[in-house]
Amino acid sequence: MNDTHPHGLAEHLDLIAAMSLSFATSMDLDASLKHGLERIADALDAEAASLFLVERAELVCHACAGPVDIAGLRIPLSSGIVGRTVVGRTTQSVLDVQNDPDFHASVDDKTGFITRSILCAPMVVRDDALGAIELINKSTGDGLFAASDARVLEALAAAAALALLNARMAQALVEQERLKREMELAAQIQQSLLPEDRPAPFPSAGLGRPFREVAGDFYDILPLQDGRIGFCLGDVSGKGMDAALLMAKTASLFRSLAKDERDPALLMARINDELCETASQGK
Repeated sequence: MNDTHPHGLAEHLDLIAAMSLSFATSMDLDASLKHGLERIADALDAEAASLFLVERAELVCHACAGPVDIAGLRIPLSSGIVGRTVVGRTTQSVLDVQNDPDFHASVDDKTGFITRSILCAPMVVRDDALGAIELINKSTGDGLFAASDARVLEALAAAAALALLNARMAQALVEQERLKREMELAAQIQQSLLPEDRPAPFPSAGLGRPFREVAGDFYDILPLQDGRIGFCLGDVSGKGMDAALLMAKTASLFRSLAKDERDPALLMARINDELCETASQGK
């Protein structure tokens, strides 16, 4: 790489600091990444820029700057210069893309944009490649990206990667908290399905405590009109929410059907028939 600006990194410290702060404090990371990408392209005199993130076995363009909008573009993880950057976790500087076997001209063919040179830096945190930032066509000097440009881009890509990781961790914590609240509500609903204790001298009582927040164990005690007391004990196979949902349905069926069907064998047969109509996952 031609390095026409030996002090380029120092000259761009303000940009690196500003972008790092913006990425770290933004409430809208996607918007911050797009704005940051525009500033990076402008500061490093690139005609266009794009930011790709790894999604399963693909690279997806989440932000772009320049004359062509390629946001949403999906390419195989191992494809192209961007893929080479991510898989190898190393910065790639291509002075003439026409001589690079990994360059795919399909985007240029569709848009009419002409790609001449590329500088691409991976977004890596603890050896985990999250994506890459790609700059296209140096618009000043000899048209080639310098080594100082690569160092600046690497610093910015590292800041973006850390911000992205932090945002994903925060989102995961929010999701965990939401699931926790939902499980607590489900546990309350499940407990409400169990019969309340009746005062003495009622001869039967029960107590249910799930091993987890919710479970498949249930029981019911139902006084019948002829003076008898109907009761049941049940245990759905498995644990967790799927077992709890089947428990709720079974308990409701028992409470409803037992009021009309007095024969225990016929009652169980009717409940079984109802459950089999909507049985899933082998339950």
